[in-house]
Amino acid sequence: MARAKTTFRLKILGKTIRTYLVPPTHSGLCDGPEDGDPGHGRYEENSLKVYVAAGQPLEQEQDTHLHELFHVIDDLLDIGLAEEQVVKLTTA
Repeated sequence: MARAKTTFRLKILGKTIRTYLVPPTHSGLCDGPEDGDPGHGRYEENSLKVYVAAGQPLEQEQDTHLHELFHVIDDLLDIGLAEEQVVKLTTA
């Protein structure tokens, strides 16, 4: 497995969130061992880590970071946003 590069750390609601820019094949992008189609980004709730696939065009990479950070906020505040709502917030 390729090594993840920390891109930044930030605090949201007192919790430290670490984001990593990783190769598109990195296991952090997968929902589980059977996930054959990893996405461009993923938020790992248990470890408060965000993984973003490297190699995306800059604007898409920025959108992916923002999208995953909306998932973080949703999780920490227990809002219950649907994926469609997170997408709308990201592209607003």
